[in-house]
Amino acid sequence: MPRYNAVQCMGFMLENTSLQKFVNSRLKVPIEFLTHSDFTCILEGFRVIAKACNKDNWRELIPEIMATLKGSCVGQQRFMIPLAIEAIDRSIPQEDEFFIQSLFNVAKVTSIAKDTRLDEYFRNIFQDSPKSKVCKSVLKQRVQLVQAFAQRLLDPDGIPEPLLGAAIYMIGEHGHMTLGIISIQGQLQWLGQSSLIAPKEIHNRIIDALGKIAIRHPDFTKDVATRLQAYIEHPDIVVQSQACELLRLVNTGLLHELALQDAPKSLGTRDAISTPAGPGPQRRQENHNLHGSWTVYQSRDLDIVMDRGTRGSECRISLKITNVSNGRLSIKSWDMTACTGLEAKSHSDIKVSLEPTESVKHRLSLVSRFNIDAAPTYTLQYHHHKHGAAHAEFQLPVEFAPKALKH
Repeated sequence: MPRYNAVQCMGFMLENTSLQKFVNSRLKVPIEFLTHSDFTCILEGFRVIAKACNKDNWRELIPEIMATLKGSCVGQQRFMIPLAIEAIDRSIPQEDEFFIQSLFNVAKVTSIAKDTRLDEYFRNIFQDSPKSKVCKSVLKQRVQLVQAFAQRLLDPDGIPEPLLGAAIYMIGEHGHMTLGIISIQGQLQWLGQSSLIAPKEIHNRIIDALGKIAIRHPDFTKDVATRLQAYIEHPDIVVQSQACELLRLVNTGLLHELALQDAPKSLGTRDAISTPAGPGPQRRQENHNLHGSWTVYQSRDLDIVMDRGTRGSECRISLKITNVSNGRLSIKSWDMTACTGLEAKSHSDIKVSLEPTESVKHRLSLVSRFNIDAAPTYTLQYHHHKHGAAHAEFQLPVEFAPKALKH
């Protein structure tokens, strides 16, 4: 009992930053408690070790945490999992390969516990609100984490069940960052295989991911439609209706129409299916929004976000071009093709080299002398030091009042 009280006091002392160094020099007893025969002693020792874990001692303490998790019953694991996640998050730098490996190990040894906190943790890492501004260091870490996560999709042992939902979410949100690791066809195949083992409660995430793949890669809409067929008789009525509505949008071509008109930053199928059904031209009149910011192009190399506004008869555009690859690329030139009567002027030089996570903004102003129905096509030529010459091509969703003609 005296030893238990001492360990319990150490846990309280760790709340005081001035005493943490003292406690960290006396962790022998809490470590011994991890192999104690008494359930209460094991949990108290684990709590102290997890709290004491920091950037200086994690290499010694994380293995102790993992060994204890592995040897514990489900009831104990449910208490330990949040403490283990917190210790890893606080102690191991995200750029260290052991960071994501440790989280995967937690998922593997506790898969029977079916805890959802790892899923929530990864979704928080991968998620952006449409208005959030991500700094370069966070973006760089995210690219590294997404690619490290994607590497594990190819693991013969598969993704641990507690992380299936997070993996599906990652493919939907950031699949363009993984194309050097797993192709679009590979992503679709993986989503199909996941549907066989993933809990039915997260099948809606598969539908979301398929919708986002269809938006990012229009050439694969037929493949997406084929995979959606598997969900039109799903036992969950919500998933079934989601799949049926997305299939309708894909087959009619309305999905890309909605994405161009309404995407706030990136368009998920939940956004698409919540909008009223109806032909494209009617929707254009109902939601005539001349301002906004959203992603217009994504690939394994580039992420391009467009800000749009108007000034008089001008449509002003700013394209933020970000290198999301793991190597340097150089922008060589740009071009825009459009109907006669569209005048375009560039206000910035974009012939630059971009290191990973670096960005450049291309500012343009456009004036139309006539009503133009077809969106102009923007082409960016660049050279990647690993992949060689490449280009990005997409339509600019611009709308403006025509320039007044002089009489």
